Amino acid sequence: MTKIKNLSILLSLTLIMIFTSCEKETIIKYEVIHDTIIVTETDSSFDYNEGFATIRGTVKQANWAKDFAFPLNTTNAQNEDVFLVYEDNSFVEKTWTLQNGSFVFSKLLKGNYTVLVYSEDINKGIENIARTKTVLIESNNDNINIGTFYINKENK
Repeated sequence: MTKIKNLSILLSLTLIMIFTSCEKETIIKYEVIHDTIIVTETDSSFDYNEGFATIRGTVKQANWAKDFAFPLNTTNAQNEDVFLVYEDNSFVEKTWTLQNGSFVFSKLLKGNYTVLVYSEDINKGIENIARTKTVLIESNNDNINIGTFYINKENK
């Protein structure tokens, strides 16, 4: 499990994770405290007015030799955490990249979003580095491809 680090915009906020099931949606409120997610409340009666917009992209990773001595190659980032934050920080969604490095967030409403992925620090820092892209959904039917994120991973 990847630790969430350097997520200062989220540390003091209570966030909402939205999970969709076939019948109804469940909201899980949680807090991030010292890189640990703590569930504070669950509510399955929330009536969220979903849109039809999507944000998609890919994540590539530069694979580095031990201690980031030199880069080895670049591959698709598989099973990499990708986060989506709504403009007022009222909710966060999380997904993972597929085998080909792609990810999709769907059923989004109009508004400003920030997409985040985390990269290891090649300067051997203790914190991961957030790679972000901001997206404006202007129409409920927008299908936006934000391109490729590039992250670093150390081969251990």
